[in-house]
Amino acid sequence: MLQIKARTRTRYSLSFEWQGNDVDILPAFNLLSYYGSLSDVYDAMEQFGSRNAAQELSVSLAPYQLQFVKPVPEHVKKVIRLVKLWKEENSLNIRSYSLELLTIFVWRQSGAAYPGTKYLFQELMKLLERCDELEIAFDDNYDSDTYTSTI
Repeated sequence: MLQIKARTRTRYSLSFEWQGNDVDILPAFNLLSYYGSLSDVYDAMEQFGSRNAAQELSVSLAPYQLQFVKPVPEHVKKVIRLVKLWKEENSLNIRSYSLELLTIFVWRQSGAAYPGTKYLFQELMKLLERCDELEIAFDDNYDSDTYTSTI
């Protein structure tokens, strides 16, 4: 007997529990074959002009998200896992990838190869306290000045 228990359903996902495992189904398509380049993808997201564009395309961008996180040292990835656990235990409505990016940002800003778990976690918590003021961009895959503006 299949033991499937529906959890949530949104425009972007279907979540359920299957035999004690949490399962998410998210639609995706090959963005590069459709748009031609990552630059064209970012341009399209900007033209959508809303946060919905990022939500609708985020699953399709997952391979690029993985490429961004993959070279990060293991000690930083451990902090990322710690922060995600903290998020889950506190039932916080924060996207996991946002926490990954913020952790990587804190690590890069520290200027140290190994600033320590405690330091990274504390600095990340300080950032989250003022997350409504944050404006962070990474220029690893595109020129953030093209897609951001200063008010």
